[in-house]
Amino acid sequence: MNQAVLDALAFLQRTNFRERAKSIAMIVSERHPDVIGVTEASSVGCFDSGNNACELNDDIAGAFVGDYVDVLLEELHHLGTPYSVVARSVNTDFSAVISTDGTFSETSLARVQSLDQDIVLVKKDFDATAQVVDFGCPVDRRVGDGCKFSTLIPTGFSDPLPEEIIRSVSLVDLTVRGKDYRIALSHLERSPVVVDTPIVFQSSQAVELGKILINTTPPGKELILLIDSNSDPTDGADNHPAFTLPCPAQICGEEIDLPTPYFVLTMQFGFTDAWTFKKLGTHSKKGSKKKKGKGQKFGKHRDLGGKKTKKKKGKGGNINMGFTWGQDADLLNDESFPTFQRRIDQIFVLGGDNLKTTKNVEVLGEDQSDRTESG
Repeated sequence: MNQAVLDALAFLQRTNFRERAKSIAMIVSERHPDVIGVTEASSVGCFDSGNNACELNDDIAGAFVGDYVDVLLEELHHLGTPYSVVARSVNTDFSAVISTDGTFSETSLARVQSLDQDIVLVKKDFDATAQVVDFGCPVDRRVGDGCKFSTLIPTGFSDPLPEEIIRSVSLVDLTVRGKDYRIALSHLERSPVVVDTPIVFQSSQAVELGKILINTTPPGKELILLIDSNSDPTDGADNHPAFTLPCPAQICGEEIDLPTPYFVLTMQFGFTDAWTFKKLGTHSKKGSKKKKGKGQKFGKHRDLGGKKTKKKKGKGGNINMGFTWGQDADLLNDESFPTFQRRIDQIFVLGGDNLKTTKNVEVLGEDQSDRTESG
């Protein structure tokens, strides 16, 4: 395990998050959105007994930047667009004593801690109030401000390694310029299209999420779901056989024939996919122009090397665009396509009329010019 941790830390150091945070902050600052949902936000720390073990190995010392969200907030503040954390779900809390140089000498021992978090951010400088919603999550399923789902994948590990892969949902009530919203942030299990994971875990989490949102949102309040569904809208579109959800879960024993998150949320629970309001073949309205670069254009894509490629065609109209997944883990791949063709990060809306006046929906930060030197 020691070498695996060292390899992971060395990878994190090479990605240079402080550099990336500056780039992300610049993109956010341009648009200055009212709300930001962040999934898989890391916090990586090292604690020694005064033996300087955390600084012993130059290959990993730079990985210990602390809370990634705090780093991003600092950069946003420096740009004059401050945000604050409203909700924080802690999905994974891994802590272990390691030898930072692999020698296992007393001078090399330190405790390393890594957190995986989902965060809701709200900008500070406008007329708004925000608070976390207590929707009756059982005490044993609370993960910070969030609530973990009933059906989770066991890892097969024991303490200090995580015994299950936690996926969760958090809710925030937000009043912006006199209008009330409920914001939900969630992260579902990975898709079997990408990894060898049974579809039942992702699907049952999607059904449980839908029931939580439907049953706890007050009538008349507009609900906006920000989600890393880990599933493309076209996954299973042509073949979704019925199956029975497992226990224990509040929805166990129910037979459904819409197993993928996209179809569960849109067909079973009536959510609207914000991306379907994208007006293809037209440019954004004034005030919402897409910045120029070598990346996404309407009707065509340019790969990260500048070569034009045709967009992927598929069933379902606009649902096949807005890709957010498929780059290499270090983001150093020379070209995006054909692997960069999955839209696993989505925004859904339920209730309210605001979606009818949506000016533009777009993906930011996918251009070649948005990458840092480290990826």
